[in-house]
Amino acid sequence: VAVAGLDLAMYEGQVLALLGHNGAGKTTTIHMLTGMVAPSSGDAQVLGHSVLTGMGEIRRVIGVCPQHDVLWLELTVLEHLTIYAQLRGVEPAEVGCRAAEMMQEVGLTEKAATRAGSLSGGQRRK
Repeated sequence: VAVAGLDLAMYEGQVLALLGHNGAGKTTTIHMLTGMVAPSSGDAQVLGHSVLTGMGEIRRVIGVCPQHDVLWLELTVLEHLTIYAQLRGVEPAEVGCRAAEMMQEVGLTEKAATRAGSLSGGQRRK
């Protein structure tokens, strides 16, 4: 069991660091809270939604910046945002507007048509 008996509360606007030795369960915890792996037993709640039954709702309100890039180098910034908006359940009619908002928020509006492979490391992380 990678994670046992964890009791963790986080609050809006809080910065949190999970610290521990190799194999302590930090990555597994994040993977469970983001739906990448299911708990082998028990449950977790994110904003009142179960990771077992409410991942659709959870994915609409959280974001994760993984350790390694999860980008397709051939796709543009706009194409990535479109794909991820669809995965998060954004209504098709709202995808373009939401993508534009996201690019504006992180300062990538001018890079909408730029392929990920041409972005700097910092731009990719955004």
